[in-house]
Amino acid sequence: PKPDRRAYGAVTQRLGVAPDRCTFVDDTWRNLVAARDVGMRTVWLTGERRADPDVHHVIAELHELEALLAALASGG
Repeated sequence: PKPDRRAYGAVTQRLGVAPDRCTFVDDTWRNLVAARDVGMRTVWLTGERRADPDVHHVIAELHELEALLAALASGG
């Protein structure tokens, strides 16, 4: 179960996808840190914009995710 890092590793292994090719979105900081520790890119849905060194990206609202993922896909 979340936030056990082994659970995230098991999911990526089952899917056959390297963790660094995954983006994990959550509203709970500790879940994001565990996913980051496995090697996933992390997006924190906080309801507000605030920088956090423990996660890769922060969004305030879910509708921002599409633009962020598009930017990441294009190398941004």
